Amino acid sequence: MTNNNEKALKHPRIFTYLHIPVQSGSNQVLFDMKRKYNIEDLNNLCEIMMSELPDIQLCTDIITGFPTETAEDWHKTMQVVRQWKFPSVFISPFFPRPGTPAAKIEHVYGKDKTKKERVAEMTRLCKFFRCYYRRLNTRQFWICTNDITKDGVHFVGLNKFAEKIFIKSTKFDEKLLSKHKSNKYIPDINLKGKILEVVVFECGRNICDEYIPLLAICLQSHFVILLQKIQRKNL
Repeated sequence: MTNNNEKALKHPRIFTYLHIPVQSGSNQVLFDMKRKYNIEDLNNLCEIMMSELPDIQLCTDIITGFPTETAEDWHKTMQVVRQWKFPSVFISPFFPRPGTPAAKIEHVYGKDKTKKERVAEMTRLCKFFRCYYRRLNTRQFWICTNDITKDGVHFVGLNKFAEKIFIKSTKFDEKLLSKHKSNKYIPDINLKGKILEVVVFECGRNICDEYIPLLAICLQSHFVILLQKIQRKNL
């Protein structure tokens, strides 16, 4: 990482977030994928990032079931993800795109079942990391995206690390929510891009089948008034 990159990620107007496409923890598989890096390069980058920016949000991509991927190769991929505990991992089973060299390679295991099993195994591993808990009881700057969760009372925003944070007005009319809980709520004011200070008080909850990484309360009272103006469409 260059000094310029480090300065950019520390800038208050830039997310302290980096997406590193690992794809596989096996150098042989990376070579077969024709990637121009090896796992040592990736480990070195992650080490530098975590050393210089301890709070950075590192995310990655993983492909399961590449044609030449053996059980040992997959074990190496699991080790890499376990080592760096990426808060967000985008897991995709290999798909042979017609016309590509990889589509012509014979699979070492020969069945799609293996790809699905490895997706499930990686998903189970990532659920144990609990990476968002490091934000618990911390103050965060919250940037509103002007979206609302399915329950109609939580505003969606992002913190400096591009992590989703949801906040709720403590004075919201719960009777209105109960009466119209099946309807979609929208704000009648545009809060997109507004920055407020919040405190995270809960992590990892599911609300209306929607995963909530971080729940927070707002420290600025004027936002409570703004949330009062949330109305259901065509109410």
